[in-house]
Amino acid sequence: MKELSPYVSAEANFKVQDKDAILEKVKEHYKDGEIELMDGVTVSYKDWWFNLRPSNTEPLLRLTIEADTQELLEEKQKELTKIIK
Repeated sequence: MKELSPYVSAEANFKVQDKDAILEKVKEHYKDGEIELMDGVTVSYKDWWFNLRPSNTEPLLRLTIEADTQELLEEKQKELTKIIK
């Protein structure tokens, strides 16, 4: 089991029109990572990972990221936000 990373983002919520289309777009963009589809899309890399999952009650996607450094966390948060919006 992967150890928890030292830097964790607060859960970010994104209001979107088509949750499934965004999830597919994210899966395609990060297809070089280790992808799990248990609860939304979770993609793992050596030094960071994220989970993007749909809300069951609202038109939202919820994003959580963990990384080995604060800089990497911020970089990936910006990158994912651009893809989702």
